[in-house]
Amino acid sequence: MSSLFTDSNPNIIDQLSGYSPETLDKYIQSIKYQIDEQQQLNKLLKKENYEETIEDIKTFIERNKSNINHQLEDLKGKIQELKEIVNENHKLEQNENRYETLLDSDEYQEVADNLLNIKKLKEDVTHFLSDQGIILPRF
Repeated sequence: MSSLFTDSNPNIIDQLSGYSPETLDKYIQSIKYQIDEQQQLNKLLKKENYEETIEDIKTFIERNKSNINHQLEDLKGKIQELKEIVNENHKLEQNENRYETLLDSDEYQEVADNLLNIKKLKEDVTHFLSDQGIILPRF
């Protein structure tokens, strides 16, 4: 049986677990929000009053430093928990073959491919923005 976790031939079961219309809509909204933020940053960078910009940055750091530290620790814990669950699911998937017929269906494979393409597009824009120093919230 092929793995539920391979990208070369996605299947519907793997893709279902990662798809939520509401979550994707929120992600699209976060892209729109990021566009707005980048336009605001563009205006800020075009300002000629650098002292005011420096003060804005200092204020941001003072206001958000402790919350950022807390969020970092929370994120580390959640990532560890996620890794453990994914590993367990992978082991369970390897022990089951009940889904083989479903996974081989053309209709389900098409939907799985489309869901995987959505994930890849999200990752592409995330990597692009990350290379630019911009991190989107992940949904």
